[in-house]
Amino acid sequence: MAILGLGRMGRLLARVMVRYVADLRIAALADPLPGRAEEVGGELGVGGAAAYEDPEAALVCPELEACVVAAPTARHHDIVRRALRMGLHVFCEKPLGLDPDEDERLGA
Repeated sequence: MAILGLGRMGRLLARVMVRYVADLRIAALADPLPGRAEEVGGELGVGGAAAYEDPEAALVCPELEACVVAAPTARHHDIVRRALRMGLHVFCEKPLGLDPDEDERLGA
């Protein structure tokens, strides 16, 4: 799994998943703030996770099956669209977006 966006909500979701999801392997962490992905990886005890500053770049990390999108809302559609096209399972923090019509098109 990749966690994309490591602000307040991304960190919270990552902590909960590491603690409560059996057999979870976090393969990638991404946040545009330099050094944040490495910092959070250390906090979570997943220092071996690949670190990225571009959330979309993290989607090419080998062996990904899923991603959590907790990036700023304005980036949700682009990241979710790319992840879905790559065949990944996606959990997107709410709101999915700011345009309901565009939200609908993601499901098509």
